[in-house]
Amino acid sequence: MIRILLENILLFLLPTGIYLLYALAQRRMAGGSQAPTRMLDDAPLLWLFLAGALTVVLVLAAFGSNTGGKPGVAYEPPSFQDGHIVPGHQAQPAPAREARPATMPGEAAGAPPQGSPR
Repeated sequence: MIRILLENILLFLLPTGIYLLYALAQRRMAGGSQAPTRMLDDAPLLWLFLAGALTVVLVLAAFGSNTGGKPGVAYEPPSFQDGHIVPGHQAQPAPAREARPATMPGEAAGAPPQGSPR
């Protein structure tokens, strides 16, 4: 869980980090020697915030998993068979059996249960 949180925080801060590296390079090429804290005072923080949020949303949308098996289908994990690794896959569901009514021992199939009105 902490890994997921850290990844999202780093994705959110990525545009700000790129901006700071760009601003630092520009100031060094221009001969300025302002401290990095002054660079944040001039930063377009609203745009960096929006760019970070958009980066997180786009990465989550691009790499999010929205695939899976259909309900009732079992997943068979990878296994080692005949000297080869068989990848995990969705198992084919067993054919549906016709449901039969349960009968108690001594009752005839289709007869009403004892004690029920006829």
